Amino acid sequence: MKAETVYKLACAIMFEKTGLDPDFQTFFPSLVTMLLQEALPYENARRETLGQPLLEKAPAVTGMDDEIPCCDLICQVALPYGMASWYFQDEMNDYRSQDYRGRYILALREAALCHGESVTDCYGGSPSCRP
Repeated sequence: MKAETVYKLACAIMFEKTGLDPDFQTFFPSLVTMLLQEALPYENARRETLGQPLLEKAPAVTGMDDEIPCCDLICQVALPYGMASWYFQDEMNDYRSQDYRGRYILALREAALCHGESVTDCYGGSPSCRP
């Protein structure tokens, strides 16, 4: 997904028209790069579960045309929430900033799929206890 799409989604959840806040647009690449660094372990957990190659490092966004190689849940939900958190922090609205920060973290956790591993019975439980 392109960085510009994430920017538009972030503006939409804040009911802001794109381009009206030049500072938000100017600092968007740097801020989303910071969010992607936080999202890296969750994206890699998802990739590991799906048998996909892991990202060696978080992608850096330098412009709106940059492609963000993360799953849809991170790009379409987590990153816009994270950007909204930064926006409301700048607006000195601590309540909304923390609300969107919590939504960002929850979306990251939902993006990380659980993966099962085999378990060895090292206690030798009774056969009658087994299903």
